[in-house]
Amino acid sequence: MLGSGYGVSATCPDREAALTVPVALTGPEALRVIADNGGYPARLDSQSLYFEAAPAEDRDMPTATFEAGFEHALPEKVNDQWAEVTTAMANELITAYTGQGTTADALANPRSRFAQ
Repeated sequence: MLGSGYGVSATCPDREAALTVPVALTGPEALRVIADNGGYPARLDSQSLYFEAAPAEDRDMPTATFEAGFEHALPEKVNDQWAEVTTAMANELITAYTGQGTTADALANPRSRFAQ
């Protein structure tokens, strides 16, 4: 849900009770609420809720957009160091977000480190 990952700690004293939280947050009722409020549910079996929740007169545009997007989608090109690249990018962008560096530097530093 919203890109979040949920889990239960191995040391949790009541793992069964703790598991009810992520189940509820990612279950059909929660996904209906997300869709009814304009969000796009991440679970494939609930994505139709997004279109059902949209006003009838507005359904054609997002449907056509999604279909065209999937028809023309290309796989992301990555290298063997991709996990390191994304971590480096996130760390570099913090300096740009906080004003401690520029966006140009935040992009140039990983580029020079990982260029192939």
